[in-house]
Amino acid sequence: MDGNYHLTKCLDLIQEQLQGERSSSLTNKDFEILSEKNYDHTGILISYPTLRRLFGKVATSSQYKPQLETKNALALFVGFKDWDTFKRAHPLPQPAVPLETPGVAAETEGKASAHPKKAWPKALVLSTLIAVIIIIGVTAFFLLSYKPTIENISFTGKNTVGTVPLNTVFHYDIRKVQADSIILDFGTEGKKMVLPKNKQTVTMSYLIPGLYKAYVRADNKIIGQETIHAKSAGWMGIIYTDTDYFFLQDNTLVKEGVMRYLPAYKGGVPSNAYKPIKKADVVEFNNFEDFGVSGDNFIFETRLRVVLPDSGNYCYKAYIKVKGDNHPIRAAFVNKGCNTDALLQFGEIIQEGKFHDLALMGQSFTGWRTVRIEVKNKQGRLFLDNQLLYSISFQRSIGMIKGLSFRLREFGEVDYVRLYDGEKQLKYAEDFSANSPQEPLNQ
Repeated sequence: MDGNYHLTKCLDLIQEQLQGERSSSLTNKDFEILSEKNYDHTGILISYPTLRRLFGKVATSSQYKPQLETKNALALFVGFKDWDTFKRAHPLPQPAVPLETPGVAAETEGKASAHPKKAWPKALVLSTLIAVIIIIGVTAFFLLSYKPTIENISFTGKNTVGTVPLNTVFHYDIRKVQADSIILDFGTEGKKMVLPKNKQTVTMSYLIPGLYKAYVRADNKIIGQETIHAKSAGWMGIIYTDTDYFFLQDNTLVKEGVMRYLPAYKGGVPSNAYKPIKKADVVEFNNFEDFGVSGDNFIFETRLRVVLPDSGNYCYKAYIKVKGDNHPIRAAFVNKGCNTDALLQFGEIIQEGKFHDLALMGQSFTGWRTVRIEVKNKQGRLFLDNQLLYSISFQRSIGMIKGLSFRLREFGEVDYVRLYDGEKQLKYAEDFSANSPQEPLNQ
């Protein structure tokens, strides 16, 4: 009952934050929001299929139990440090104590009056109480003072930077670590394993470009970590569906001077290469490289648009992310009336449409729009077609820029991408034609 009770309780709280409705009414948009927020808080992606399985959208075995890291991420979403903290804050309901039968109670009372209980001697009561206090104190001391011997951990990664598919080799030595369980989390949802003490090497293949954090946890305490930068060697397109993902081939990703994914009947993808996307699925364009630009002082500019299918109007999203070593910068534009899905983040400052007034993020993107992100001295500014929308101050360093991403629901095009350093010197440009522009910033 323990696991089922707390998991159900946590999912109920998440539903209240998302919609205040039953899980049957949750849409892929809600799962996308939850997935993105968990990723930015924990560095671990909880995929759409996993979230759908947790909320009963996908048929699964009654024995299905999510990994601890997944539960930690769910607990973070509802405001708790980790899963154990959430469980302590929501103790199991106690079973009801049955009422006494009147006849039995009367009989007991009669016996009590006939044979009154003898009082314990005060000295015996006092000595027993002292003994109990000593036992509790000693037990608490050992429980609180116990921790894994982190000074005895050895954990390093080899081939942690490279182009996907990236085969990373982890070397470890945990023979002297005292813990009930030692788990290696590779930083990608669902990829984790118990480390055997009699081994010293583990390998992992990273297929999707990104910046990953691999952790070794001893009894849920982080005792070692490595950062993996899986590069893309240019732009890579990925389609995420309800149950899977697949990569776009280079000859379908860039065409006629734009990076795009369009339905076959609009001439975007040959019919033999086109895989239909269900409503609210997403296409993602990623470019993870060492751009040599500080995320604390830079200018990013792009021009893009959303292409709507013929299925009618619904809430679409144009999502842009600049990924730094430490924190991302994100901007999610939505069409008017769908501001709940809007998002704006500079460093540690996250503003969500559900809890903040992000009315200016509700924009039409069915035509070409130019987005510019500027950061200088921990001050972030977001422009749309040269008009300032938001200015936000933050404190924590973004770090060096390691990745650029677009996420569109569900079709769209990107015309160009430009990245300048703090001195307004052009460091990266791509217009998806034979010769990318190498021109100074024009403001």
